[in-house]
Amino acid sequence: MADAMTGGGLLVKSLHREGVRCVFALCGQSVSPIFDACLDHGIRILDTRTELAAAYMADAWGRLTRHPGVCVTTGGPGFANALAGLATAQFANSPMILIAGHSDIALQDRKGFQEMDQEAMARPACKWSRTVWSLEAIPPAVQAAFRTALTGPPGPVHLSLPRDLLKAASRAAPAAFPAPARYRPTAGPAGDPDAARAAMHLLAAAHRPVIIAGSGVWWSDAGELLCQFVTATQIPLFWKDLDTAGEMGRHPLDLGLASAWVKGVHDLIAEADAVLLLGVELDSILGYGRPPVFHPSATTIHVASDPASIGRNREIDVGIVGECGPVLAQLLAGAAAHSPWGRPAWIARLQAEARASRAAWTTEDRLAQKPIHPYRLCCEVARALRPDDIVVVDGGDARLWANLAVHPAHPGWYLQVGPIGGIGHGVPYALAAKLAFPDRRVVLITGDGALGYGIMEYDTAVRHDLPFVAVVSSDGTWGIVRHDQIHEYGAARSVGTALGLTHYEGMVATLGGYGEFVEAPEQIGPAMDRAFASGRPACVNVPVRSTNPIYEDPATGELRY
Repeated sequence: MADAMTGGGLLVKSLHREGVRCVFALCGQSVSPIFDACLDHGIRILDTRTELAAAYMADAWGRLTRHPGVCVTTGGPGFANALAGLATAQFANSPMILIAGHSDIALQDRKGFQEMDQEAMARPACKWSRTVWSLEAIPPAVQAAFRTALTGPPGPVHLSLPRDLLKAASRAAPAAFPAPARYRPTAGPAGDPDAARAAMHLLAAAHRPVIIAGSGVWWSDAGELLCQFVTATQIPLFWKDLDTAGEMGRHPLDLGLASAWVKGVHDLIAEADAVLLLGVELDSILGYGRPPVFHPSATTIHVASDPASIGRNREIDVGIVGECGPVLAQLLAGAAAHSPWGRPAWIARLQAEARASRAAWTTEDRLAQKPIHPYRLCCEVARALRPDDIVVVDGGDARLWANLAVHPAHPGWYLQVGPIGGIGHGVPYALAAKLAFPDRRVVLITGDGALGYGIMEYDTAVRHDLPFVAVVSSDGTWGIVRHDQIHEYGAARSVGTALGLTHYEGMVATLGGYGEFVEAPEQIGPAMDRAFASGRPACVNVPVRSTNPIYEDPATGELRY
């Protein structure tokens, strides 16, 4: 038999066996046994100022490394504070594990301290939710958590462990700690070769085909295969989001976002007579696969690792259950049978419209505006970026402008919240990125409202020596909501959206970081250079005009409500 260890030790030893070397956490009495065991197993505790920040950091870690990030929170209110981070990861298919303390087993159904049904509360916000009630169940529960987080579409899971269980002594046998390869698969479904051949026949017969790729390409590490496939077939490529784009960024057939506010491109996607969907959900971002985003009679081929997502919201012609990597290999193998590929007129139209859409925002009037136009701010940030920088984007309007101006150079190194559409994740994501890639610069583009959620995590950044630079697009409002209010009700009835100018750069300096206030657009890049040179967590605060690409006319600059 093994030496005695606590339930917390069983848990932490199981995490260590999975390769976990850091957990994001906020202390609490119910998880003190976990903290203590981390010291014995050499697992770093990156302690935060809020449980939500710990959850966001675990989410970002999962996205960046493709290995579940782990956050630890105390039970009751600590657990509840982390739920928004759990739901964010669920919407984005991000692997993470929320481990929460729990009220004592001995006090269940007695109105024990912080007693609540955490398992039931977490279940709608994650793939899998469990409470562990016995010592011998701890290692198998951790194994099941990692297996579930990584099998099929990745996603978050939750484990609650009562405090008296974590403190109790156990003599677990070594067999309770097998290697991860003994209890979970290392590869997902490979797809159906017959379905792949049918898909290639349909794509070859199309006159106006397009590809829309999403996070499934990133999770299966299929960027290079996608590049080869686009080159071989000459089918234009769009991305559902920029989070997982990168390797294709300089390919002439990579046309950027399939975005509702890049109007001309969006209209042309609706003309496509065949659409290959690679690792995407037909959710609200893509208009549920229906008009006006898609043509109602377009041939639809959907590749996804989750069978339940295929055929949801739109009828399909070919559905392929599989990881994007092996399926792309099958598709690529069949491409030669249908050569020559290429639709020159269709490609030329899309490329011209993509260039025109980008150029429409880059007018002299817009670039010269004072206060600074937020698109100009994002362009200046993009100009100052290096190819190996990691970019985090947070906020409403700020995120929309950043997506128009910034073109990622590396897949997976452009982080934003994803389909849930929340805000406030920016600083925690930046810290996780710096921890995962300490030799990379990390840049956060954020709105002023969004930064307010995580401003105290600058204290976390200072304490743990995790320098990054945030550039704040400060329009003094909850802009994305204000514009909708004006559109719906008129300017006189915009309410609850005014913020005013907050000198976040001063708050950051007070917390031990570096801060600058910049009003001239040509000073944004130099201010970023000085911020990085400081070697401290930094904030460059820039007042901007309040505007929104959904309502702003790209030709005239006028807001159309």
